[in-house]
Amino acid sequence: MTSRDSVCSQGKAVSYYWRMCPNGGHIEQTAEKVVEILKNNGHVLNGYLEADCEAQIEARLELAESGRLEPAEHVKRVRRAPEIHMFEIRWNHIGTKRQDKVSGMYEESRAMVRLYYVEQGEQWVVGLHVHEKAFGPNDDETNRLQNQEMDKARTCFEAGADSWWGVTELAP
Repeated sequence: MTSRDSVCSQGKAVSYYWRMCPNGGHIEQTAEKVVEILKNNGHVLNGYLEADCEAQIEARLELAESGRLEPAEHVKRVRRAPEIHMFEIRWNHIGTKRQDKVSGMYEESRAMVRLYYVEQGEQWVVGLHVHEKAFGPNDDETNRLQNQEMDKARTCFEAGADSWWGVTELAP
């Protein structure tokens, strides 16, 4: 595949799979993973916020499946791993709450989530790794943290390629 644009932004139907999800529910499993990550990172998601977070993740992945992701806004190529055609789906404004440890008061917060997926030149993609974007004290540190996450996605790609990343729908 030589195109710089993802198949998820080319206006054609695409199948999305989450790695190690063997029997359907790929979009829902991805959304559940995002909620788990945000909670583990100290975000507070009441019933409404959790449902809203899941809905945002699911809506963006459904856009991906319909080939309607907007380049740069929703999806971009991961240049750190050009040989494996890896892309990043971006969510920049997932609403959460954070609790102040001193006062106990809750304040509104926003999370930025990144999902790395791989394309193999077919009309399907496999989600490899998802994380909350972390920010360092400067751009260099933020980039270093982001690169670590991209490297985790690359490791997932390499470790799972022989087994189709645990996606039985793809296995021959």
